[in-house]
Amino acid sequence: MCLMQPQLIREIEQSARPPGVFSNRLVRRFFIIVFSVLLSSGRVSGENNPESKRYAWISWGDIMWLYGPGTDPAMDTPEALEKTIKYWRKRGFAGVHLRTDLQQIEPYIQQHPKKDLQPSAAVLLKSVDDVMASFDIHATGQKVSEAEGFEFWAWHPHLYSDGAPIDAGAPGLGRNWPWPYEATYLHEHPEGITVDRIGNKYWMVREYAYPGARESKVAEFVHMAKTFGLKRFVADMRSEANQMQDPADKADRFGFNEPVVQDMKRLYDVDILTDPRFDVDSPEFNLRDPMVENWRVLRGNYLTQFFRELRKALREVDPDIKVAVTLSGDHIGPPLGNWKLDWRTWVEEGLVDEIIAPTSFEATIDHDSGTRGYLTNVNASQGTLALATVADYIKQSGHPEIKVISTGAPSYFYPPPPEGSAGWRCNMFYDAYHLAWFQRWEQWKRDLRDFGHIKFIQQNFDGFPTDNNGVGGGWGDGRYFPDQRACPGFWATLGDGKDAKPIAQESVRRGEKGRAMKLTASAQGNSALAARHYSAPDRSTYTACLDTAITNGKCDFTFWLYRVAEQSAIIAYLQGDGNETDVGVKVSPQTGQLSYSNKGTWVETTSSLPVDEWQKVVLKVDFDRASYRVCTGLNGQN
Repeated sequence: MCLMQPQLIREIEQSARPPGVFSNRLVRRFFIIVFSVLLSSGRVSGENNPESKRYAWISWGDIMWLYGPGTDPAMDTPEALEKTIKYWRKRGFAGVHLRTDLQQIEPYIQQHPKKDLQPSAAVLLKSVDDVMASFDIHATGQKVSEAEGFEFWAWHPHLYSDGAPIDAGAPGLGRNWPWPYEATYLHEHPEGITVDRIGNKYWMVREYAYPGARESKVAEFVHMAKTFGLKRFVADMRSEANQMQDPADKADRFGFNEPVVQDMKRLYDVDILTDPRFDVDSPEFNLRDPMVENWRVLRGNYLTQFFRELRKALREVDPDIKVAVTLSGDHIGPPLGNWKLDWRTWVEEGLVDEIIAPTSFEATIDHDSGTRGYLTNVNASQGTLALATVADYIKQSGHPEIKVISTGAPSYFYPPPPEGSAGWRCNMFYDAYHLAWFQRWEQWKRDLRDFGHIKFIQQNFDGFPTDNNGVGGGWGDGRYFPDQRACPGFWATLGDGKDAKPIAQESVRRGEKGRAMKLTASAQGNSALAARHYSAPDRSTYTACLDTAITNGKCDFTFWLYRVAEQSAIIAYLQGDGNETDVGVKVSPQTGQLSYSNKGTWVETTSSLPVDEWQKVVLKVDFDRASYRVCTGLNGQN
């Protein structure tokens, strides 16, 4: 058994090249150019087309994690949220579509225990929960927006993203992780999940043929309107179904729930469970069969009925509440199916205030969707509607005030929107990323000035729960915290003292107080302790981690070890991923002899670590020279 207390510090000389691809001067020029373009493009677009609106479209939970903590675009404090809204307002945006999260609809969903999730997922979701518990994001956004003359839309992409039981999927796991939540209605009424002809469920997707399915979903919107004072909603049909399970192999595979079966019998005297026309596995299946299309129309009618009930319920809360809907085409498309979207009825009955199109509903893209038999496939430009077609229909309807908002705006430059649309929906991930990265870079430059280095991981385990596996076997946070001027580090996999997994304890420690991590050998090989800082060397995509990875300069990987017995041994690597073994140190059992890794091969030294003494171990890495050395002893200098 070994006990350790680590610390990872990246040391960079003041005169050395800063971390990243560009020199400091080039980085500064780059951001001056970018932000000049962003600010000027907002003014020019507004002056040339004053009737055209631009909406910032962003997923709050994603950027809170990726771009936080402590940057404005992360919106993880009321102050950051207010600054970001004012920033968008100055850029010429009319409003924001900000994604809702689970705590906004908590009465209607149940979150699964974090212990059932993978450690990294559990820690991530806990950070989202912690921020949401600290202030009401959407209530604050609504209040700030009203004061700024800004339109605050709650983007609610949960019409067909209803979670799943913890044991859903095969073998009991989702494709990404055990799903973190489940809609309460579907938990109590699992028959409401859409099924195929033999009863297999397609998780995440509810069947709106059930009155209770519509009622419980309407209740989510009403709850948000009353609780957070929201005045605008985007009812989005985006689905995370493909994240939970493999995508449906055929577009018309699902949609055979009992009320659908009975309505088809009543309306057309057809049993869709036995009629061969509905057998998608049959070589004779006809994608264009009129009776199959009747079934698709019927399923779309249930969605239209939901929109009727939603409109009525929200107007009872406040007659001025507005609703926007997303539209793919005449049929819904991947990953949901081929049911008919009767958008013309939505317009004629005034059920919506804005239509956002064309919209793909795949949260995770199925690259084989073109072979599944979809009648509409936005990503393949198949079966979509020209915006002018939708706009012309609206003009001739009884509700010409309904607006069409176009998707697909460029990231930074905003020409007039396509013909027929009254504005753009703009994906703000790239924009938010650059602003957040600039703010983080400025913070790191201050750290270099004050400390001479950046503290990639600064951890002493004092905040760890003792004899406890933390959250799903993980603890901490892999991101940089400006208030700590360090990254506290995400640690996994932790145990509870009942197995060989590492645990935090206080009985053996360096100094008069604090905690150390107990590492116990395991025949099963599950005693490894991984420390992680979320960073990436490639910043070319908006999903890249905000913090720059260690790719140049000098780095000290420092930790303290205590061998409690002669058989105590350890191997410690500094890694970018689990396959890198270039930089590492090994302490052998019995002798305590120290070895270092040379491209994965252990080279013995004449040094050893004694028993019953805390010893400092330092791996000094020079990335520019591709070399490192190991120092040990009470001061880490031997």
